[in-house]
Amino acid sequence: MSNLLQVRSIKTSDKEWLLSLLNAEFGSEKIAIRGNLLNALNYPGYIAEIEKDLVGAVIFEEQPDAIEIITINSIRPKQGVGGALIEKVIEHAKKLRKRTIKVITTNDNTHALRFYQKRGFFMTAFFPNSITLARKLKPEMPTIGNDGIPIRDEIELQMNLI
Repeated sequence: MSNLLQVRSIKTSDKEWLLSLLNAEFGSEKIAIRGNLLNALNYPGYIAEIEKDLVGAVIFEEQPDAIEIITINSIRPKQGVGGALIEKVIEHAKKLRKRTIKVITTNDNTHALRFYQKRGFFMTAFFPNSITLARKLKPEMPTIGNDGIPIRDEIELQMNLI
């Protein structure tokens, strides 16, 4: 990680930038996960900065035994932003004595599947056709994703901390 890359907690003053990021990446701040529609702005997270430029964010939910990542985004690929955000979530989870970190991604997101597995996450669940159902909650969800792959399913990955 570059000395210029810093990761810190989300501040109120970050909300406008964060909303813009979420709109660009997901069409709104509302995120569909396993049939639930969550407002990502209502959850804690971290912001990544490079020389005071906001370059990424991770938003998560604290659950009894786990941290579940709701969103993670980097606007500067291949600069260690995503990895630094994951490391901060791992550090946070360990401080809270959580057993696992979980994340859901879609079947088309091969980049995310590669990213998480390289960092020690493994697949734990597959939710067939869940995105098709989620579109009833969030109709603006695209039907075609990365590399022209139809977006239909959710895949859960997990990292064990204990």
